[in-house]
Amino acid sequence: MVKTFDKIAGQDPFNLSLSLLEAYHRVGLLVVPVEPSDERIEAGVLAGAPSAQLAERIYRAMTQLVD
Repeated sequence: MVKTFDKIAGQDPFNLSLSLLEAYHRVGLLVVPVEPSDERIEAGVLAGAPSAQLAERIYRAMTQLVD
């Protein structure tokens, strides 16, 4: 039985994680932080959100963390 983060197919945990992230990317998935950084909020404002608060709400809605 393989335990989480044991070597799988000869990969150490770090390289296994990188392989998983690459596989997600190939099928169009993206892993993002749960909390938006100040840079992400600013990017939302630059993309057209009228305020930082709305940019943060949009981020949370997109990651299904809306209040």
